[in-house]
Amino acid sequence: MDDPSLILVGGDPLNPASARALPPGTVARLMVYQPAIRPIEVGDIVEVTPGADWRLGDVVLCIHAGRCALGRVIRDDGGSSVELQIGPGGGRHALAPDAVVGVVTALEQGDLILDLRHGRWRAAGRLAASVPGWLTSFLVALSWLERVRRPFFPPLFMGTEARLLAGLTAAYDTEVEVTARETALLADEHVLLERHLRPGQRLLDVGCGAGREAVGFARAGLSVVGIDLAPAMIALARERARAAGVTIELAVAEPLTLPASAGPFDAVYFSPGIYAHIPGRDRRVRTLRRMRELLTPGGIIVVGPVLSPPLRLFSRARLVDALRRVGHRAGYQRLAEPGDRFYRGHALTRGATSYRYIHYFAGRDEAEAEMTDAGLLVAERLGTTCWIVRARA
Repeated sequence: MDDPSLILVGGDPLNPASARALPPGTVARLMVYQPAIRPIEVGDIVEVTPGADWRLGDVVLCIHAGRCALGRVIRDDGGSSVELQIGPGGGRHALAPDAVVGVVTALEQGDLILDLRHGRWRAAGRLAASVPGWLTSFLVALSWLERVRRPFFPPLFMGTEARLLAGLTAAYDTEVEVTARETALLADEHVLLERHLRPGQRLLDVGCGAGREAVGFARAGLSVVGIDLAPAMIALARERARAAGVTIELAVAEPLTLPASAGPFDAVYFSPGIYAHIPGRDRRVRTLRRMRELLTPGGIIVVGPVLSPPLRLFSRARLVDALRRVGHRAGYQRLAEPGDRFYRGHALTRGATSYRYIHYFAGRDEAEAEMTDAGLLVAERLGTTCWIVRARA
């Protein structure tokens, strides 16, 4: 699926077949990738209970126009059809009852968890079902009011580098069950193998996690060294390497302190999102410089900065970043940097989630400026997760 609407947390894009196969009695956690029914926004996570136990006003998971979508039940004809509002404009669509495959029970928006089937959100859903779709903007306003009780999220101060790195380690050690679901190389990684890597070359996999890409690269004939801060991830990566019958050198390590004896490498691969987990611009630049020193002549670094999604004009993130900028100009350097965020982890169950650090780049120029400061040049972009970076002449 080239342009997914929903992706299983820790898994693949949701399609009609996999949506219908969601096991009853479980809770599926889905990341929203396309504009959806209000008040759900891109980047939110919804919890879906598979089955057809919906009520008027409920948000449901449905199959519409051959794709998975989220809609609100506005009329049930007693078995012949069900009418839904679908999309941010709340367009009305009549579907067969079996096109509804689950009910959205909860919505995660940053630090907030909204229970959509009880209390004020249940009442708001029933009201939204009785008015035209364009009038349901009050649901967005209601979600904004929820944020008033915690106006500064992310916080102005996020802690020291050591604390943020320790938080990342602890969080990813709890996500082994999620990462274990990912086994295949990404499309961009296949292109990387075809265009830039050759069997026999040495590759350093930074943030290798449970070994998804390390195993794939080793199967392609590369000599792979994988490092990660999370011991549980490295332990699982070793198990996967043994099961796959490939040899991978794996270690609990951090790229900035990797000794010169570990190199040289023909390629350094930052697993998707890993570069954005390095806290602080200065540390990111120093990490890139260290990786450049470990490259063979003509070697490449593959990195994928996480670019910020569009922010609402009156969003908490905009407010926090504005205050951080003012504070930095006034000399308060302990404030976090604009773009620094906390996000809820990709655990399979809500109870196991925790917050961890990530830096959202305002755009490509901001990310490239860090690479320039590290003496590097972006030579090619294979996608959002694969920028080919080389040492400047």
